[in-house]
Amino acid sequence: MTKGILLYGFLLVLSLPTAPHATEDASPMSSGRQIDVLYFGGVDPNVDLRACELLERFLRTQPDLAVRKVTRHLIQAAGARLAGGNDLALFGSAPRITVLETGTAWYLVPGDASGDLATALHDTLRQWSSEREDVRLLGQDVLLPSDPVGEEPEVRGIGRLERGTFVPGEFWQPLVAYGYRLGSGERETTLVVVAKTFGGFSRLVPALRSLRAGSPFAVAVGTGAALPQNEAERAEALRGLSGLVEALVPSEHLLEQAPPATSVPFVAANILKGKTPLYPPLLVIERDEVRVCVIGLARVDHPERLQNLGLSVEPATISLASLEARATTECTLNVVVSELGDEEHRALVARYPWIDLLVGTRVADSPPYPREIFSQPSAEHRLNLSITGKITPGRSLGVVSFRFREAAIPSAILHTRHGLDTGVTAEAEFLDLDRRLSTLFSTSGRILLPDVHHLWPEHLFLEPGQLASFLGVAMFERTPSEVVLLPVPEGGTLPPGGLSAEQLATYYPAEDKLVSVSIPGSELKRLYDYVQRGNQHRPRYFLGGQQSRTLVTGLPIADATYYHLLTSSALLAELRAAYDQFTLERPEDRFRREGERFVPDPEGDPVSLHEALTSSLAAEVPEETIQRLEEGSTLPADQAVLQHLRDGLNGTADYDRVVYLVDVRNLRLDLADTSVERRESYANVRNAQVTANTQRAIGTLGEAYFLVDHAQASLKFGVLLDFSQVRLKETDGTTVENEQRDNGLLTGEGFYKWRTVEVFSTAYVLGPMLSLQYDTELRRNKATEGPALLPRERIGRLLTGLKLYDGALIKNFSAGLIMDLDYTGDHDDLEYGVFSLLNLTRAFSLPRYNIQYDLTLDTRWFAPSDQDTDDDLGLELLLRNQFKIPLLGYLSLTPMVDLFVFRGKLPATEHLGHNLTFGVALSYSRIIKPQFERWL
Repeated sequence: MTKGILLYGFLLVLSLPTAPHATEDASPMSSGRQIDVLYFGGVDPNVDLRACELLERFLRTQPDLAVRKVTRHLIQAAGARLAGGNDLALFGSAPRITVLETGTAWYLVPGDASGDLATALHDTLRQWSSEREDVRLLGQDVLLPSDPVGEEPEVRGIGRLERGTFVPGEFWQPLVAYGYRLGSGERETTLVVVAKTFGGFSRLVPALRSLRAGSPFAVAVGTGAALPQNEAERAEALRGLSGLVEALVPSEHLLEQAPPATSVPFVAANILKGKTPLYPPLLVIERDEVRVCVIGLARVDHPERLQNLGLSVEPATISLASLEARATTECTLNVVVSELGDEEHRALVARYPWIDLLVGTRVADSPPYPREIFSQPSAEHRLNLSITGKITPGRSLGVVSFRFREAAIPSAILHTRHGLDTGVTAEAEFLDLDRRLSTLFSTSGRILLPDVHHLWPEHLFLEPGQLASFLGVAMFERTPSEVVLLPVPEGGTLPPGGLSAEQLATYYPAEDKLVSVSIPGSELKRLYDYVQRGNQHRPRYFLGGQQSRTLVTGLPIADATYYHLLTSSALLAELRAAYDQFTLERPEDRFRREGERFVPDPEGDPVSLHEALTSSLAAEVPEETIQRLEEGSTLPADQAVLQHLRDGLNGTADYDRVVYLVDVRNLRLDLADTSVERRESYANVRNAQVTANTQRAIGTLGEAYFLVDHAQASLKFGVLLDFSQVRLKETDGTTVENEQRDNGLLTGEGFYKWRTVEVFSTAYVLGPMLSLQYDTELRRNKATEGPALLPRERIGRLLTGLKLYDGALIKNFSAGLIMDLDYTGDHDDLEYGVFSLLNLTRAFSLPRYNIQYDLTLDTRWFAPSDQDTDDDLGLELLLRNQFKIPLLGYLSLTPMVDLFVFRGKLPATEHLGHNLTFGVALSYSRIIKPQFERWL
């Protein structure tokens, strides 16, 4: 039994109208109460996963209860006096708990844990509660719902039913059963309403049988959302529930099918076929002269899917109003089972006083995300794309949390390219842009990622096969701080012992922040399993430490491919923390310095947000920032992060780090590739006539970007320092060398690029790759007159084959067929053959620098032709080294060194050549007037 069950009982007790084993006047839910909650944990940090999630949900659903603080105590000795506030050492939890209440606090302790320590502790607690008048025993030996449902399930909250009772969805409970007394005297009976809200129905069947046998009147209602979508499995589940469940509300995937033929009735008052209800809107269940009417309200997140079936969704208010006459005249008790949101439920209960009980079967506070999630940004939103790349998390779950610099720009753009240095190159990749599209983003901040692939100081660039999952930890001291990305092995689990403080210190140098932090692999996998179910459950997980606490939580994202935290424009616009060179430009973000403080001043100097928030200004300005956030976004993900930010700024958070889990298993992000195009052309060699003609423009003097209607254009100018050498060896052993140096060669390149976001369910892509290009090469002149070498113009190239995008160190692997159409003015020539391309990438990051190694192996074979040039049959090897140095603002400096080795073979000659190129690029990069797209 996991230790996390401890707080389950806490929530069970708190959520009941009357706690078990307690009198009705002992209810803890008195209005305006301010209390402290102290719960006693187990032997390792994983006890907090479900406990923190349940506690969070409880605090949000109990407006009458003000919890000042939540403290986790560790049990030290059996005779410890709780009132003394002693920290208690670890011991272990149990399937039952005891709940005590004082005037200002609740104490939750294990109820029947094995061992002498737990027994002695409980004896002490019971004695203490009997001696103190201000201590009440709220619940003793309370059964936790994480136990398998036994033969005698306990019915909670038996008492007089008050009209307008609202029971919110509680997904953590395998069985939610509420009992109510009806009638009086000899005619008094007990009604038991059962609502199943989470998981499959298989566990519910034995519990329902036992409950129905032991209760004079039990009505079971629930939702069909947990029914299997497979028709055969669903039929089997419904057969098991036949006779045990009176009514089910159909889920959305059931609505898209014909009403199931089953003895278990479905009820949905708000689903119409034409103008008549598709399902019965109201079911009457009569026992012992008590008529219970069950009304169902189904939730539909995608109503357009039902239109082709002739179905429509009627507003809940209209459906209930049409049933009011029947409900008030025919029914003793009116029960509404609804999949709508909690706010809608409360409004319905207030509007229709004839509703006796409303059971919410949808998990509280998990509304679906709207389909149009991107708002038009202001002109202030800019995105620096000096260095960009791809992120391919692979096929596992990833965890992302970043310190943001500027607003991200979501886009779904076709990728084309044109080069003007030695011709024109156009590439196109046609992709399936379906509803699983992810969004383009960029981020910045001081990001540390040791011993994995590309990670630039300004932009995330990940292509690691071994990093199928990655973990991002955002530091919360008073404000968000740097990002740490921890590699997680394949399978999504860490070593059984977790990461030690020493290991974590290698990823984040602040050793004093990482004392006694451990992440057990089994619990991390359980977190991943939670998030894999759709981010609806928002698990929270505290990693304990002597000087720090890390909160791990899933964002309330129904589908991470629809909405990603990094693309929340309202949030990013405000939380764009940056390097020191980045300054805010809005008047409200200008300050003047007074001693060690910053004072807001529209006429003052722009100050980096990082500097402002980490100064003493943090207590003043962030409240205005947060207020703008609250006014600008109502997205649950924004609000969740916003609350964490507010807690961190106000010093009220009981954690100083937050980890957000997002399901990115199917996420593929392609960022604009601004690497310099490389064009090589080599002379044809015949009869020991040797000429080398190598051109490469790698320097970038200026760089500007514009994004208008998803079209990005840039203009590059560079300075080239080139050293080339070609060594040829004829068949008779004669060696001829030719060296060519180009110093200060000024080249220009026009660059017009569309970008594409790709999403694939796996890392393998099988399909055509089309490349159309125009370039010039030198070929041997077969004529008896004229120059020995003539330019050859290639106007087309067609590639088709297999691409492998992800793998250990593999950036790209391509293999397939190649066809070239060459045009020289007097004739054309079609060449064909096969090609293979292998690109291996390796990178590591320093605090402000990134060093990247690219190793490219390109092999091409063509059918024999006297028009073949050496490179057509060549083996090419390119070793590329470059790193980027941020200078100031939008300026950066990029020194580069390339070594290009090639080898070709013709019947008469073979050659071996190499090209060593040095370059330096000074780039200025900035995007203006970004356009956001609304899709789906």
